[in-house]
Amino acid sequence: MIVFGCSITSRETFDRLALPGIRRASERDSLVLDRDSTVIPYATYNAMLDELAGRDDVEAVVILHQDLVIEDDDFAAKLRRRLADPEVALVGNAGGRGVESIAWWEGEVLGSWRWAHGDEPTHQYEPTEWENFVAESRIGWHEVEALDGMLHVLSPWAIRELRYDESVNAGGVHGCDVDICFQARASGRKVVVEELRTVHHQGREVLGEDTEPWVEAYVRFARKWASMLPAHDGDGDCESRALRGEAEAAAARVQRGEHSLMRNDAERRLAESIRSITRLETELGRVRRELQHEIDVRQAELDSIRSSRSWRLTGAMRAAGQALRRGGS
Repeated sequence: MIVFGCSITSRETFDRLALPGIRRASERDSLVLDRDSTVIPYATYNAMLDELAGRDDVEAVVILHQDLVIEDDDFAAKLRRRLADPEVALVGNAGGRGVESIAWWEGEVLGSWRWAHGDEPTHQYEPTEWENFVAESRIGWHEVEALDGMLHVLSPWAIRELRYDESVNAGGVHGCDVDICFQARASGRKVVVEELRTVHHQGREVLGEDTEPWVEAYVRFARKWASMLPAHDGDGDCESRALRGEAEAAAARVQRGEHSLMRNDAERRLAESIRSITRLETELGRVRRELQHEIDVRQAELDSIRSSRSWRLTGAMRAAGQALRRGGS
């Protein structure tokens, strides 16, 4: 049995986006754990894993964001093929290699997802525009070091042995997705991205203006996994300052990306508005031409009638009729 789990802060968003995809991917015996929550999602995820850890009929747990749409009709079959390898602990749709921090996308980016801003399904973006995107990862499966948190599929081993470490995220929402992948790899297990057709309807902001929770999570993650990350020179104070400097620089890069994305989106919207206006003007011109043609045809018919012999012969009768009408009024 494949279980689907989602921590929900907006039931309307879940019902409109995640739920139809879950129904598409579900099988007759699938279990859906849709938990309303006002807390950090990782606490909800851990509660789900605790609930399922003792069961022997669970093949996988699919943990997904409430704004992720699964569009893959072969979703379950693909998961089973990948999890047939007992060394695979986690499967996702987006991840990275050469990961040195919670900013997993600063390494090589791999995956098969698309994203759309908010409720705009007609404007979907591909990660292929990123310079560090590995194009061949759009097809098949690929081993990575970390996954994005929008979609995590946990194997039976991972359900029993792994939990999201809430001490990393510092009370926020950052870092736990990468941390659980490092936990799996530290245990000798594999983390992979699979060709799963999905669309993430994410907001335009990843961090927003308050970057402190992300910076803190960055530092905590780096300290926890120092043995698996590039070393920092210097004593404890120097190392802390270096880590924080790295984190702040990474946060600034994310913000620049956000602003660039917003600017590009505004430019796209403006271009679309101009195209819409052009289409309307073209249509208006066509309607005007058709109306003028109809007027010209009717005028020509009227001129033809007025120049006919019968029109001239009946002129006196029409004049008399008009006089009678005027007299009657």
